[in-house]
Amino acid sequence: MNPPYQNKLDALTGLRAIAALAVFAHHFMGIMDCRVLKGPIGGIAVSFFFVLSGFILVYVYKDRLSKATVPKFYFTRFVRIWPLHITCLVLMALLTVKSLPASEMPWIRALSHWSLLQTWYPANNWVFCYNGVAWSISVEAFFYAMFPLLMLGGVRQFWWKYVGVFVATFGALFWIASVYQTQLPLNELPAESLDSRMFAHLFPPFRLLEFMTGMAAGVIFRQRTAQAAINAATSPVGWAGTAKATVLEMVVLALSMGGFQIFFSSGLLRYVHTIEVWGPTLKQWLTFSGGVFFHAAVIYVFARSSGWLARLFATRVMVFLGEISFAFYMIHYPLISLMEDKFWFSSNFSHAYFALFTLTLCIGVSAWLYYLVELPVKATALKWYAGDYRLHKLAAEMMVKPMQRLAKTPLIWALILLIAVPIAVTKFYKRADRKSFSAAAIMESASPEFQSVAFGEQVQLLAADIVPRRGCARVNTVWRFSRPGTAIVKIHFAGTEYDSRQQKISCGPEAVGQPLVISMVVYQGKYELAEAVEVSLSIDGEDVTPRLSGRAIVSQTANRYPIFSSQRLQEGIRMSRRAVLAR
Repeated sequence: MNPPYQNKLDALTGLRAIAALAVFAHHFMGIMDCRVLKGPIGGIAVSFFFVLSGFILVYVYKDRLSKATVPKFYFTRFVRIWPLHITCLVLMALLTVKSLPASEMPWIRALSHWSLLQTWYPANNWVFCYNGVAWSISVEAFFYAMFPLLMLGGVRQFWWKYVGVFVATFGALFWIASVYQTQLPLNELPAESLDSRMFAHLFPPFRLLEFMTGMAAGVIFRQRTAQAAINAATSPVGWAGTAKATVLEMVVLALSMGGFQIFFSSGLLRYVHTIEVWGPTLKQWLTFSGGVFFHAAVIYVFARSSGWLARLFATRVMVFLGEISFAFYMIHYPLISLMEDKFWFSSNFSHAYFALFTLTLCIGVSAWLYYLVELPVKATALKWYAGDYRLHKLAAEMMVKPMQRLAKTPLIWALILLIAVPIAVTKFYKRADRKSFSAAAIMESASPEFQSVAFGEQVQLLAADIVPRRGCARVNTVWRFSRPGTAIVKIHFAGTEYDSRQQKISCGPEAVGQPLVISMVVYQGKYELAEAVEVSLSIDGEDVTPRLSGRAIVSQTANRYPIFSSQRLQEGIRMSRRAVLAR
């Protein structure tokens, strides 16, 4: 007897959270230029999603799908992915400049993304010009379109179709490799170019084998072992049986996550790459899709839900993270980019803290999208499809009532905290970091060789130091006025054509004789190329000549005092203070 499709297979829902976290880690390391984990972990996770999608659709629709229900299936799949996709696309356009339309054929490209057809022309500047992660949703849309054609006709026909797709996939790979071949590495490939490796990675028909392998695992599960698996999950299992199931879960999970490393360490990828004409294309397929059967094994084993790992993934927290994983996947890339622009530059945060901060924020935003967009839009659209709602009621049902329902539950406070807490902590530590540049701290960290410099009779430079920050450095100077006044402090980069930075410094009667701090942010590319960092000061629009012990300072440019040589800059970088939250 086939199991009821209502069984949710919570362990698989929890696995979706793990896969989404792997994609997050891959993109975070790429955007933040830090490499902790090796291998294409994001691409492997996407392949897992493709296999899982095929399994779940078979599990849910095998006994429900018929020619009469195909239109409802298509509508259900449409409202499952398209509204959230468009929401994230609009949010990205509002939050980041990276979503601006491409310069060539912007309306056609925009239409391809709105209609989820962007991967049918697999060039980088076409597929990734908006919310780049949506490429996999474009591939999923193709899977959904093909599912009734693959499933209807019975199990026997399905297996013939599977064999046909298997043969056709590799035949097409060989053919495309002979048509679009290049000697350039992928990272040097022009953004507008078509390449056989891009076809292998992005073109929907080339990923159909992964989806059908998931379907095959679902067919086997439903026909042979599903009922026994559900009975095992609901019946007491001895300690020895649970331990054996856990070992099996660990083995298949390790194979799924480490399949690439197996191919790489064994030399298989290097050997395949040397094969003439189609070797690089086959290597690309093995890299991102070669673990397809390992993924199917993981899904099949964890669907039985009998080991400790499966129980862990079926916990309430993991199931919640798995349920919001689609929203998390769709919004994480623009959020990482936004957080880098807004909080990372000029900060002193460690990569570990910033990863935790960004991850928490992505979870919070994803949860809001899940409760306010994904769930209500899908539920309301399906009721409208069934004739329960009229068009004029849809707006209220999808936009107003979900927020009203959420406001009545304690969950709303947790969702607010998921966003508010990481932002508040980050702003607090950035403010504390800026306040740490006090006159006493600057004078203490200044070079022992530094001597105070007089700028005319009114102003004196007491100390200076340079403190590296993310993508920049803070040049800090301490000044003292002998009488009230206002001056302009300028930072120059000797030996470069870069513009100087300037800032006004004012001294009122109460601050006469007191140290005053001026701190300026300068880009890393400027001070790293400079022969020296110099400072100048002007009063009432006239530059003041610096004097040291009664004599004028001789510099490459008149009226400038070199506060850091290139050697001192490097010393300052090595001796810089520890990062905030680095512990």
